[in-house]
Amino acid sequence: MICKKRTVVCLLVLAAVMLLPSQLLAQATVNPTRALFAPSPDHNATDSTGAAVVQSYQLKLYLVGATTPFQTVSLGKPTPDGTGTITVDLTSIFVGWPVPGTNYVSDVAAVGPGGANASAPSNTFSFTTAPVCSFSVSSTSQSMAAAGGSQTTTVTTTSGCAWSATSNASWITVTGGSSGTSSGPVTYTVAANTATSPRTGTLTVAGRTVTVTQSGACGFTLSSTSQSVLAAGGLGSTTVTTT
Repeated sequence: MICKKRTVVCLLVLAAVMLLPSQLLAQATVNPTRALFAPSPDHNATDSTGAAVVQSYQLKLYLVGATTPFQTVSLGKPTPDGTGTITVDLTSIFVGWPVPGTNYVSDVAAVGPGGANASAPSNTFSFTTAPVCSFSVSSTSQSMAAAGGSQTTTVTTTSGCAWSATSNASWITVTGGSSGTSSGPVTYTVAANTATSPRTGTLTVAGRTVTVTQSGACGFTLSSTSQSVLAAGGLGSTTVTTT
């Protein structure tokens, strides 16, 4: 597909755009949860004024056979992964509107100062159910001792609603329940804090932020480490300072 140079360039064709939670299908897909597409060749380019050639992407949703989308969703400008593919989580987009048994298609458009250019249509997709997904977690904050340890928070949602759990701090590790499609626990481990200063980190669990605050390790100093005493003896003192 040939497009105008230095304006917005056409996206590559959407390849197997819809995914099931654990299976990639090249043709019709039921209950998709993710969209995959290749970014515009001008994804990182700028024009003569320094403006980004591609400022954002839009996902447009159509009934099969329709020429006008019934919904357009701004995707922002996601960063491609290591394979050069952009993956979009659809679970927050497909809320309320899907009609079970109805076939849909979509396309993705690159948007910039020169206008917008759309990809080829995706494979068709449909839904067996149309759950309205909402998520909550049992705790959104946790205090930890300097020694660290393991904690658990529980995700509550409707069956069939996909979620994931990731750590945003190198010293917090998700050890169980990194993803799910119904209610379930998420276990994470906090490493020991060897510094004397407390620290704060977060996890993202089912779209919610869980904040972990950890105490600093105990440090000790003495006001004096030596003392001179007369032969007759007497009193001496030193002061201990600690957290």
